[in-house]
Amino acid sequence: MFLILAVFVLILWGLLRNIGIISSWLLSTVLRCPLEVGSVGWCRLSDVRLRLPSGLLVHVDVCQIQLFSTLVSKPLLLSLGDVRVEGDTHSLAQASSTAGRKPSNVSIAKRSIVSRVVQMVQYCGLYINRGHLVLLDALPGCMIHVTVDELLVEAFRSRESWQLEVSCRLARGKAMLRRATTGHSLLDVALQFRLSLDVAGGRLINVRFRIEDPTVDLSSGVFAALEKQTSSSESSSPSEEVIPPANGQQTSSFIADLSDLSIETNNCLIKYNGAIAQESRTMILSVRGLSVLKDGGKVQARIAGLTIEDQGQRFSIRTSLLVLSHEIRTAGVNVQISSDSVQTKLSVQDLVWWKIHADECIMSVVGKAMVPSKSVPQRGLPTLFAVELASISCDLVDLDSFQSTLSVQFFSITKTMEVLEIGVDCLCISAPYVNTADATFERHQWGQSVFIGAALVQCRLNEATRGFIIGIDDCKLEWSDKLAEQIKQLSSVMSTNASNNQNTPLVAKTVNIRLNMKRAAVISVVKESSYLALLCDEVEAECDGSRSFAISAQHARIVSAPVHETFVDLLVLRNTSKFVPPVDRGSDAPWRCWNQAKNDARKNMRAAAWDEQRVNRPQLCFETDVLCVTFEVVNPAISNVTCSSGSLVYLVWSPLLHRILYHMGQVIASTFLPSKAGKGSPRKSPRQLQYRLLTNHAIELVLELPRHHR
Repeated sequence: MFLILAVFVLILWGLLRNIGIISSWLLSTVLRCPLEVGSVGWCRLSDVRLRLPSGLLVHVDVCQIQLFSTLVSKPLLLSLGDVRVEGDTHSLAQASSTAGRKPSNVSIAKRSIVSRVVQMVQYCGLYINRGHLVLLDALPGCMIHVTVDELLVEAFRSRESWQLEVSCRLARGKAMLRRATTGHSLLDVALQFRLSLDVAGGRLINVRFRIEDPTVDLSSGVFAALEKQTSSSESSSPSEEVIPPANGQQTSSFIADLSDLSIETNNCLIKYNGAIAQESRTMILSVRGLSVLKDGGKVQARIAGLTIEDQGQRFSIRTSLLVLSHEIRTAGVNVQISSDSVQTKLSVQDLVWWKIHADECIMSVVGKAMVPSKSVPQRGLPTLFAVELASISCDLVDLDSFQSTLSVQFFSITKTMEVLEIGVDCLCISAPYVNTADATFERHQWGQSVFIGAALVQCRLNEATRGFIIGIDDCKLEWSDKLAEQIKQLSSVMSTNASNNQNTPLVAKTVNIRLNMKRAAVISVVKESSYLALLCDEVEAECDGSRSFAISAQHARIVSAPVHETFVDLLVLRNTSKFVPPVDRGSDAPWRCWNQAKNDARKNMRAAAWDEQRVNRPQLCFETDVLCVTFEVVNPAISNVTCSSGSLVYLVWSPLLHRILYHMGQVIASTFLPSKAGKGSPRKSPRQLQYRLLTNHAIELVLELPRHHR
């Protein structure tokens, strides 16, 4: 008896002494991968090292099982202390390729082990105090480090589905260059989250994800690393042709398979650091609240407090509420975007800088990913979208730091299968000192470049020749030297970027345009001292490609006057009548007065009266009830311009009008026409313009001679 007890004690002592080795052998046999256990305690394992078939090395300092823990509702809790996972992408790629060549019985055995583990999870929760994931060469020369604090996993099972609950107090991920000269990381993400998943029939049907205070710090070096990765993968692997499925149906997307989706986050902050040469800038995107809901086939996203700004620069976009909706119907995919207010600040210099940065760093990677496959035809439902934006304001700063303000009370875009429709209400582009709150058509403030009361643009999409129908209620334009300089700078910047990015020649398309305006006004300001106003009603224009153009207007009149107030009333200009010269109040007739001094005094008095009346009242320069202008290209060398009127024509020509028109022509030519310097020899046969003036009524012409004309 004593001998048996001694042998039992000896065996027990040997087992306890080598329990680590025995546990390592048993667990390695069950898991079918190398595993080492440092020491074994009561429901406790220490210094556990595991090498997975994928090449990942897992190290757990403490692994223990707790009974009836307060952290979970399960009777058992698997608690892990410090978990560290290390690996590299090369070993993972080799393991995945090897796993694909293994026989089917091995994969079936793995699936059975996974199913048993899943069945055990419903009775035991998982808690990780701190986890580390280190992945080497995820990108060329880049290392990814993920840290997780207080990760809690709990699973529940019902008759029809599984439910997985995951919560994390803090998760942080970094992507760093292994041989970086600076301490800045390529990507830094930090957040705390709660995740709930529902699985039924091997398919994910419900996702609820809540994120608290996420922060993302992104650098432009990520796109350089991605470009190296894509270039190396394209050079190493040959191009494979994608074979479409036999049944003609494409694999449904992850979002489409979900029956219920809920994502909520608050206080989201994303920083992007971009650099060109030695200059670097930071773009910040912040969101106060974000919620994404999916119910059946409809997905809706609500973004509250969206702000995008260039730190330290004059570029920002702000909106208080942005709602995006996506719904799949039998007729097509319906997309809706709406916002209550959009406030932006744009600088031409900043836009050019970010455009160059996007072309050099971002589009080289994103552009390749967005190119559709040529082997598989891209077929899908037509997209129907609608955009509604209310209360839009934009502050624009040009290259000379001259500011302009754009305000729109309502803006909408609607696209169906046949028609694209764009509508605006109360669009105003003006200088910052102009009050746009009470902008009207009748009251024109100096510095108000564009005013459109209401406009609607329709475009037919299913016709061979693209046609546009434009309807405008009130339209008012102000042409000035400052506006011409702004347009010239913008056109030069855009032409420079277009010449750098243009790889294929542009093909000219024929476009038909029909325009209807109720009231129109064009005001040209010359050197901020005098102006010329064109007023007309019921404007109709039609353009048939580039061969012909016709425009007609009613009650057209041109008025000129010097600028002497902060605003001008268009009703006063519309009611301006013809000028009647003052009556000579001299006692003697001019041909009977031989005194030159009296003649000069009388002439100066008449000139003073003329100047006084011209200052106090605008001068009517042109007036007719019906005016039609037609432009037609007869052949490549000859074009016809026809002006016709069906009523009395009143025309006044004066030195002031001559100077205004001459200055307007010089400014327009320098703004829109390209410079002829350095273009070589001119054309041998320049285009000839033939002018025709037609009317069946009388023409009244008044010529004002210069003051000292003899």
